[in-house]
Amino acid sequence: MTGTGEYARWAPGDRILWRYRDNGRAHRTAGVPPVHICRPVTVVQDT
Repeated sequence: MTGTGEYARWAPGDRILWRYRDNGRAHRTAGVPPVHICRPVTVVQDT
């Protein structure tokens, strides 16, 4: 991670957990907290 505060950015090589789907709608109707599907990714520089 580079920078601080509002200027903080991920840097190439940083490993992050990317949340790409919220399948909580079905669970919310049943009164169960939503479940988020995540996948680990490595940040790369855009070319």
